[in-house]
Amino acid sequence: MTHIFESVPSQEKRLNEPFVWLNTASVENIPEGVKPVVDDVVDAIHQIYGHNGAFYIHGSTVAGGFRKGSSDIDGIWFAYGDIPEDHRERRIEALSAVDTREEVGYLDIIAMPVSEIGDMDRKSQVFACAFNGVKVSGDRDIDFTGKIPETIGDYFSCQYARFGFIVELCRAGYDIDSLENRSPRSLAKALSRAIFHEAFLRGCAYEQNSRKMHRTLLDCGYPAEADEFERYLLMSQSTMDEEDKFQVFTRAANFVPIFDQIVHSNTSPYGEKVKAWLSTLG
Repeated sequence: MTHIFESVPSQEKRLNEPFVWLNTASVENIPEGVKPVVDDVVDAIHQIYGHNGAFYIHGSTVAGGFRKGSSDIDGIWFAYGDIPEDHRERRIEALSAVDTREEVGYLDIIAMPVSEIGDMDRKSQVFACAFNGVKVSGDRDIDFTGKIPETIGDYFSCQYARFGFIVELCRAGYDIDSLENRSPRSLAKALSRAIFHEAFLRGCAYEQNSRKMHRTLLDCGYPAEADEFERYLLMSQSTMDEEDKFQVFTRAANFVPIFDQIVHSNTSPYGEKVKAWLSTLG
């Protein structure tokens, strides 16, 4: 497969630019049909974790662009108090009992101690809440000051942890065979977003809604990237054959060195944390 960006020239200026965004998330954006589901999710969360914390929902549910029947409810309970040892099992059971009313595709809810907000493997999750999330319940507030990227380089370093398949490739020395046990659908979805991030590094306008990224790529003058983005996004929504898997794995191997170069050329504290974190995986 031909890689769109055969090489990445020095992007020091771009990496040092401020990363600016506007959080447009609001509880007022929650669709009427989804509000009862959110209420039931909130009740389930409080039954397990109590009220000493904050429950944030992020993504299309509160930021706009929600699609009935396919969009997920993504949320994080930030716990100030102790988290029960059996909380995962109880959460899975409680959420499985929530009637999604054919409005919601999946309930993707996790819990996180407030003390872990600054951890490297939590960066992308915390960023999602700060970037396009809003508190919907809980007795406490979360201060994201100093926990979110300030420059574009910080942002890319933050996103490094999000693409788990990239970390696995780094650990395996870019060995495609190491991906055989991972979900091809999850890889395809991650790769579609990786395409967008490559274009973003080149100067494309940033877009937080993955459903709008294809149009953004076209508007920014990246038709080839837009086509590839769409192809992987479609792969993530269907069953893959062996040829599709090969394309995904090959694209992953092509993408890793670019993202690796971005991280290692970034001298910000985020970049240093990522490099230190990766060194522990070997």
